[in-house]
Order: sequence, then structure tokens, then C-alpha cells
Amino acid sequence: MLNSSNLLSRSQQIHEAEGQLITKYENKLQGLSKDNIKEVLDEIQKDAIVFCLIRFCQQAKQVSQIIAYIWRWIEDSSNNPAQNNAIELHNYFTHPSPHRDANNTKQILASVGEHLERLFSADPRKNLQEKPTYQYKKEAELLRAVFTDYQTNQDLIFPMMDKAELGIEYPGLGYILNVDINSYQGILEDTDKNYPDLFTHCIPYPPRPQLGKATVSQAELEEWIENREEDKYYAPNCYIPTTST
Repeated sequence: MLNSSNLLSRSQQIHEAEGQLITKYENKLQGLSKDNIKEVLDEIQKDAIVFCLIRFCQQAKQVSQIIAYIWRWIEDSSNNPAQNNAIELHNYFTHPSPHRDANNTKQILASVGEHLERLFSADPRKNLQEKPTYQYKKEAELLRAVFTDYQTNQDLIFPMMDKAELGIEYPGLGYILNVDINSYQGILEDTDKNYPDLFTHCIPYPPRPQLGKATVSQAELEEWIENREEDKYYAPNCYIPTTST
């Protein structure tokens, strides 16, 4: 779904982003010329491909684990606080985009996928007592419920997507978030006429199957939620959604 023609169509934006990076590193690496900094960035880029792929896979794993958490607890009847967390998280996937009032005139959220962007922008490692007005406090607390080792496990990525990936730092470059309720497999789609400057990150959120041996069990969901194996990015059970390709 990702091809060179659309990448080349954004060459001007990519060039502008590169120029901003060179300026940033020029300020940090006083004494080096722009040409020398460009050489350093070229070397970093060659090595960064592997790290980018790992980051992409880890992001996918964490989104998949959030979905597994929702599915495990949303129908729980034991008055477990996890059920309330699951219901709250469920709303981010079922209402990922802007809402409008009855007259369809007032946009409460600013962009497609912004509700879901809030979840992916939250950092549970923030000291919420010192920063009680943190704009993503609610989302950070929900992520703490899913990833209980958020403070000690440095392999976990928080925020799950950064400003560049969400198209904030470099407008026109990044992802736009869509939720696909008809698939168990996510996909990164190419640009199109509707969003000519953004890749579309389709996140699968199908109806939860009936839990059991024929599909996925509660135990399997719990095992995947707690999985921290470095080389395991996709759930072994195909009924647990995979959030990237």
C-alpha cells in the first residue's frame, strides 16, 4: 500500500522537514557545517531504519494489547475496576473522530481521529500529582491500567505516537488514524485524494468474538496483555487483532 510515487509527491515537504532537522542539529553541534551535519544525518538514517521498524512493531503490539484488555474486561461482571477502564478505552475506538452537534455545525474535536490521537499522545510516566492539569491525564491513567509496568519497562513506548507521527510537528507528514470494524488486520494505506499529504493508519477493531476455545479465551487475552517478550510483536492467536502490516 506504500509506493514510491506518493513518497516522491511529498518530496518538497520531506526536504523542508530535513532542513528543519539540519537546523536543529546545527544548533546542537556548534562548529560543524551544514554539509557535515548532513553527512552525520545520512549515517544516522542508515542505522535508523532498523530502529524505525522496531518502533513501528512495538507501537502495533501496544495497540493490540489495549484492544485485548478491552475485550478481556468489558463484559466482566465481577465489579472489577478494569471493566470501567475497558469501557472508557472502548469509546476511543468506537468514536475515534470528531463529533458534531445536532445541527452538524459545531465540531467538538478538530480532526479525523483526534479522539484516538489523545490516547496515543498520553504519557503514563508523567507525574500526574505534580501536573494535575496535564491535558492527557485521563488517557494516561487508562494506559497505566493496561501497562502496569509503565514506569519500569523502558521497552514500552510512551507517548505511543509522537508529534511527528501525528502530523503535528511537520504538518502534512505523518498518519491519519482510521478504525476498521471489519478486519482483524491493520494496514498502512497510501495517500489518496481525500488525504493527499497523510498516510492512513487503519486500526482493526472488529466486534469481539464469543470467547472460548474456538476463538480466543480469557487466559489468552491476559497472556497477550502481559507479554513483554522483545521479539514477540504479534499475538499468537489470529482472533486478537494485529494493528500493523
